[in-house]
Amino acid sequence: SVMIFPNPATSMLTITFNSPSSLQVFDSIGKLVIETGVASSWVLNVSEWEKGLYTVKTQAGKTRKFIVE
Repeated sequence: SVMIFPNPATSMLTITFNSPSSLQVFDSIGKLVIETGVASSWVLNVSEWEKGLYTVKTQAGKTRKFIVE
């Protein structure tokens, strides 16, 4: 399971997982924004990201969405 908070986010975004996983984050047009190594949680500073909808994809192929305002 993947938890993303706060959602929507304006500055700091936290992503946590039940088991360690690598992540990829894509913007609304499918462009890879950032990729991680394997971790159990991840904190991102999204304050300078463009506003919009983003998709997180886990190593297992599960996806979740979040909004940057």
